[in-house]
Amino acid sequence: MKAIRKTVTILVAVGALAVVMFWMSGGFEHKIEPGKIEPETRRVGDLPTEKIHAIVEMETAEVVGTLRAQRRTDVSAKIMAAIADIPVKAGEKVKKGQVLVRLDDRDMQARVEQAKKALEAAQAQAKQLGDDLKRYAEVLKAGAMTKQQYDQQEAAYKVAQAHVERAQQAVREAEVALSYTVIEAPTDGVVVDKHADKGDTASPGQPLLTLYDPSQLRLEAPVRESLATTLHVGDPLRVKIEALDLEVEGRVDEIVPQAEAASRSVLVKVAVPKHPRMVEGQFGRLSIPTGQRRRLCMPLSAVIRMGQLTFCDAVTTGGVLERRPIKLGEHSEFGRIEVISGLKAGDVVALYGPPPEAIPEKLPGGRYVEEEPKP
Repeated sequence: MKAIRKTVTILVAVGALAVVMFWMSGGFEHKIEPGKIEPETRRVGDLPTEKIHAIVEMETAEVVGTLRAQRRTDVSAKIMAAIADIPVKAGEKVKKGQVLVRLDDRDMQARVEQAKKALEAAQAQAKQLGDDLKRYAEVLKAGAMTKQQYDQQEAAYKVAQAHVERAQQAVREAEVALSYTVIEAPTDGVVVDKHADKGDTASPGQPLLTLYDPSQLRLEAPVRESLATTLHVGDPLRVKIEALDLEVEGRVDEIVPQAEAASRSVLVKVAVPKHPRMVEGQFGRLSIPTGQRRRLCMPLSAVIRMGQLTFCDAVTTGGVLERRPIKLGEHSEFGRIEVISGLKAGDVVALYGPPPEAIPEKLPGGRYVEEEPKP
């Protein structure tokens, strides 16, 4: 009996295992007969559609720079003298001809007076010798003196005239030196800094004040050699001043014809339009065009996501929908996103949501919509 029960148990187990394997292999499910299955044809019907647009834009490289004044002036004295007054302060706007520094002029005033006295003495002596020469001319006609004696008197008169001219020159020199005691602004500008104060001694060539012209600022930026060779004087470039959140159009004013060996860069100076809030030393960014780029834009409402895959339904001949895998970029605007692959300009896609806003006729930054795709 034990052998019979053991045999039955084994047969039941083998039968159960066979049933499980038959079930797992789909033996209890309906089988599809082999043959060709026609794909389901979907049509666009009443679904809204939109054409894929290509936006052409200029690619740029960004370099950083600093605002510098095109005209910067160090004001210094031409003579050594004590500073009597500096009636301006740092940050003050000055006009051309405005007094910036007054020096102690007592010594120069004394020199002017001394020169004028010497001139008066020379003029008096010359006048006397001139009157004497007229009388000697009458005496010479009467034969009461020789021609040699007359020539000696005439030579003395000419020497006196030379002394007068030298004294006049000395007066002019003293007056010019006196004018050096009042230092005026050579041009309109802003006082950047004061390097001296009242009571200090001014020496020739030593800066007393520094001025710059705020109406002529330039962004000076080091540009790598390969990029600088594409620029020319007069080229328009976009300049952004970070602190002011301001973007303006500047023009290349100067390209220094020498590259820095350490950085392999060329200094480019871009003139920017006058702005009341711009000051020297501010940080700025310079955008330099490097070439054109075509960016394909498709509506966000046409994107179909399945897990980590992205698709869209393209409208083909006869309004048939064709599901295509696509790869999207990160850039998006106007309710559209950049598509990198899977579509081309001119393709039509079905929308499964609200249509995007219209693309403006005039895009900022010189961009434009390419009407016809490139072959």
